[in-house]
Amino acid sequence: MVTTVLFCVLLLIVNTLATENVTAKTYFLNTSLPANEYLAEICHDYKDAAVSAFSVMLDMLPKAMQPSAEKLAMEYWLSGSVKEPYRSEIIYFSNCSGLSIQSIMTVNIIYDLTAFCTSIVCVTTDGKILHARNQDFPTVLRNDTVNMVYVDADNNTLYEATTFCGYVGVPTGIKYDGFSITIDARYDIYGLQNWIDIGKTYFPAGWLVRECLMHDKDFDACVERLSTTQIQAPIYYIIAGTDGSMNGAVVTRNQTQVNGPNNSDQVWYLNDTENNPYKWYIVETNYDYWVPAKDDRREHAIKMMDKMGQENVNFDNLFTVLSTPPVLASGTVFTSLYRPSLEGYYNITVRYDTTN
Repeated sequence: MVTTVLFCVLLLIVNTLATENVTAKTYFLNTSLPANEYLAEICHDYKDAAVSAFSVMLDMLPKAMQPSAEKLAMEYWLSGSVKEPYRSEIIYFSNCSGLSIQSIMTVNIIYDLTAFCTSIVCVTTDGKILHARNQDFPTVLRNDTVNMVYVDADNNTLYEATTFCGYVGVPTGIKYDGFSITIDARYDIYGLQNWIDIGKTYFPAGWLVRECLMHDKDFDACVERLSTTQIQAPIYYIIAGTDGSMNGAVVTRNQTQVNGPNNSDQVWYLNDTENNPYKWYIVETNYDYWVPAKDDRREHAIKMMDKMGQENVNFDNLFTVLSTPPVLASGTVFTSLYRPSLEGYYNITVRYDTTN
């Protein structure tokens, strides 16, 4: 009897721990140092999780496509197009983890094809701009999720980003008093044409976010960069600006230009009263906003935002939206909440509470 009770208690504890969400661990990276120094602690802590995650990611590629994908990834690496800091970081991660440059490059590129996500930008009644997202991906990446605060030699914060150990791009990032960005993979008529363009030295779509965070000072400069740079994969860039600006946007991209309704090259802006039916928010998942989505995440997110109302929008209620199925998916890796004008509030919750 006692043995049975103890077993039940232990089982309850294990199940509780398995479903308990955690805050992503944060590291401060001094970018005045070489990559093998500022990434050393992260690689020490996460290399085993990264190796497991990379194995799963590579297996996601159809077997018949893997040789071509790996060949094209290496062609891009050998072309001289991989600049700093990406090149040094990839070399160090290869040395630290034992993974080949080929595997690391392939995963860094296929990431942009495979990330199911939900991103929301909204404005409160007093003009605060909030940004929230669910990152949906293979759940093995929960153990590989890491938060990084990039600082200069004087410990001044340059930008903050949440990513996966071994991926040198940024799926979620913020430049305080400037803007925040998330990326959602785009599933459309372009399919896998991006692989053809790797040989043309187009820039990896997820790395371009980091270019904005490193080099652009404000929302407009970032939107311009995201709209005009040639990229390898079709993608959605979701950007939020600072309080009082009404700045928010979805940049719908193919490899060479912005796409919009009626074959236009139109960026979808939060403050565009003519083309934004929701007025105080925008929602993007993985389908063009002007056509019906092929799953029900967007529909349910819109219904919940409308039911909430602008007068009730805050981080707690946004977290509820993102924690409600089907917006919360079985593959949700983390939920993020931030506000570009509020330095210090950058909430990354790694999700272990989803159902299969």
